[in-house]
Amino acid sequence: MSNSGHIAVDVVGGANDEAERERELELLVSAGPPVPYTLSFTDLSYRVRQGRGGLMGCLPSRASNRLASMDAPPANTKALLDGISGEAREGELFAVMGASGSGKSTLVDALAGRIARDSLRGHVTLNGEPLHGSRLRAISAYVMTIHQPSARILGILGRLLLLSRGRTVYAGTPAGLKPFFAEFGAPIPDNENPAEFALDTIREREAQPQGTGPLADFNARWQATHKAMDGTNAKRVSPMTLEYAIAESVARGKLVAGSGTGTVSELQMPTYANPMAVEVWVLIKRAFTNTRRMPELFGMRLGTIMVTGLILATIFLRLDDTPKGVQERLGFFAMGMSTMFYVCADALPVFVQERHIYLRETAHNAYRRASYVLANAVVSFPPLVALSVAFAVTTFFAVGLAGGASSFLYFALIILASLWAGSGFVTFLSAVVPHVMLGYTVVVAILAYFLLFSGFFINRDRIPAYWIWFHYISLVKYPYQAVLQNEFGGGATRCFARGTQMFDGTPIGGMPEAMKMKVLGAIGNALGTRMTSQTCVLTGADVLAQQAVTDLGKWMCLLVTAGFGFFFRALFYVVLLVGSKNKRK
Repeated sequence: MSNSGHIAVDVVGGANDEAERERELELLVSAGPPVPYTLSFTDLSYRVRQGRGGLMGCLPSRASNRLASMDAPPANTKALLDGISGEAREGELFAVMGASGSGKSTLVDALAGRIARDSLRGHVTLNGEPLHGSRLRAISAYVMTIHQPSARILGILGRLLLLSRGRTVYAGTPAGLKPFFAEFGAPIPDNENPAEFALDTIREREAQPQGTGPLADFNARWQATHKAMDGTNAKRVSPMTLEYAIAESVARGKLVAGSGTGTVSELQMPTYANPMAVEVWVLIKRAFTNTRRMPELFGMRLGTIMVTGLILATIFLRLDDTPKGVQERLGFFAMGMSTMFYVCADALPVFVQERHIYLRETAHNAYRRASYVLANAVVSFPPLVALSVAFAVTTFFAVGLAGGASSFLYFALIILASLWAGSGFVTFLSAVVPHVMLGYTVVVAILAYFLLFSGFFINRDRIPAYWIWFHYISLVKYPYQAVLQNEFGGGATRCFARGTQMFDGTPIGGMPEAMKMKVLGAIGNALGTRMTSQTCVLTGADVLAQQAVTDLGKWMCLLVTAGFGFFFRALFYVVLLVGSKNKRK
């Protein structure tokens, strides 16, 4: 075992006499040398039921993680751990070795408290006292699981534990490998890596009918025979309780005490070793490092945005202020805003691929779930800024959108808010849907529904009452409405249809111009006003009214869109909190 860094101990609650507490600690320090820590595990056993294969037993299936009763017939159970014992001492590196399926990960889960207490048989102790709950979470210990160590790695290891199919085939120091295998009848050749030889021997015997049973039985006899030889290195049993031993280490400065006051008997372990700010910073640095190692991912996203923007810019190039231009603008906005959400789908595999790492790290409280969510959000934001600026620059001026610099800035902001909301939505789904392909299917389907109810295909005032709720939860509705108001909300000075242009797309539109002017004059006479070919008959406000996008202003739409991003990341946190348990049953 290697204790790296410090263990934080929180001293809390209710001491009436601080001086008494200080005297207790002084007595502990003066009592003698520091108390060594030893993590011991004895006779750890863990079995799982083996379910019937699929299709009425014709196809194999994965074993169930439910505990098989110790009284159940062994025919339908499998031992993942079978009487494993050992100890890891302070200042040592303790390595667990074995092939895949030997039980290494299961043993580490058992030591880390990731197996339900009712399912795991045996004992895990620290200095002879049961280790569980807050003690188990707070004590930092490194147990290495190794497949094929080099001679250099072998030289720095203090103790080895070799496993095969859940049983111990060797437990001791690296130097003990040669005499062990020599007595077993398989001497290790000179200049041969002892660990490699041991693992090769284990693999060869696993392929034989008897398996490694004879080797495991020999190990039990060898351990019993040579136990007396290890007496000089036996751990010193401390007369102190574990709480007092920890307090003694705190007094010596070996461990770090947390804030608060209280007697030694009231010592408590903190749930997490580091403050939240430290956790977030470390996770951010790790995520940025991983991002820098794969620049092609961002390059692909940027390329997709640029190509999409270029296609839209060349299709909707320099739109005019006519009724057809209005319809073309609506199509550009609907396509552009929905594209922002589809582009975010590439965030789906990120957590799906990191899930197993996240589960293992949070199972023993390496960091808070909130820290992971915050770091994920911070790391994902800078690329979104670059993507939003790239799309805005590519399309805004080429399409001929109005409003100048202020409208361009708002256009870039609403794109950024859309990307932020879309990435939050996809991140949330990645925690709910554990498979990438299924996740892509769900994302594409839901985004299609959002576009359908956004107000582009059917106006808000035309949507049936029983579907109107979907309109208001549509992620596309708010950015789509925002860009419409940004384009058409510039006041009454901008006109999109004059005089006879109002007849475009109607049967009258195919008549001679003179006939259209007569119809226009008749309409003017009916309205009591003079109408000419330059009379404005469709303003930006009229377009907004026709599209029924006047219920919210553009700044409120921007806030709602950005709020969706925070909302879905909060849901992501909730799913991680309640749904990502990493404990075997």
